[in-house]
Amino acid sequence: MAAINKPEKQVEELTGNLELEKHKRAAINKLEKQVEELTGNLELEKRKRADFEASMNQENANLKSDLNDIQLQCKQTKELLSSEIEKLKNLHKQERQSKNKCRSFWKLVGKCICIWNAMNG
Repeated sequence: MAAINKPEKQVEELTGNLELEKHKRAAINKLEKQVEELTGNLELEKRKRADFEASMNQENANLKSDLNDIQLQCKQTKELLSSEIEKLKNLHKQERQSKNKCRSFWKLVGKCICIWNAMNG
């Protein structure tokens, strides 16, 4: 009976080993499938990140260009404002000079009238 049991036991062990190998292979296949899926997801995320970074770089370039345009407009506006202030200062100076000339003229006219009145009076 011992001899009969030994082959049966060996068959059971071999069958058990085959089942274990089958489960191991199934687990390995499942893990390999998960690795492939995760690798695919990683590649997709890398592409998304690269696209996002490219988009952000383009947006930054656009913003820098807009900033440069605004700075140039600001500089031009300051120059124009400075020029207009100088023109106003010159006009104000000319106006004062005209007023002074006008006062001098009227003083002279007043003196002439006084002299005229004194001579005819």
